[in-house]
Amino acid sequence: MPRCWPEGTHGSFFHSLSNGISLVTGLGRLRRVAGLSRVIVYRVLGAFFFALGGVGIVVPLLPTVVFWIVAAFFFARSAPHLRDRIYAHRRFGPAVRDFVEYGAMSRRGKAWAVGGICGGVGLSLWLYAPPLHLALILVGCLLPVLAFLLSRPAPAVDQPPQKPRM
Repeated sequence: MPRCWPEGTHGSFFHSLSNGISLVTGLGRLRRVAGLSRVIVYRVLGAFFFALGGVGIVVPLLPTVVFWIVAAFFFARSAPHLRDRIYAHRRFGPAVRDFVEYGAMSRRGKAWAVGGICGGVGLSLWLYAPPLHLALILVGCLLPVLAFLLSRPAPAVDQPPQKPRM
């Protein structure tokens, strides 16, 4: 059989396909590459959401904890030490950890979230005065989010250490 692949590709995925020897080895290599790509994408997304949350510290109405929860999700799958640094933040770390690990929100956090959402939707309805069907869609999307937020348990004072959910 004539060579149809460049020099140095012997044993590669393409060579295996050309002579039908080892497709499984090639797929294993692709999985490793895909796994590495996923880790890189998760780290980039984690850094992006962490930066958005950092901007939220100084910009009013931009939430910090919400973006850091998303960043902790991505860092947990790509760089657990970065997730732990978010958890260690003096002000926002406990809220992020309680939500990610236990699904819990403090009463104060719920009040701020519900107030911010209702205020934002109210402001949108007042400023833009959308047609009735669009206003109903907006409020219809708001209600399940509010129900979810209000259904979150309050964090226990002394949560026993548990393995984080992933």
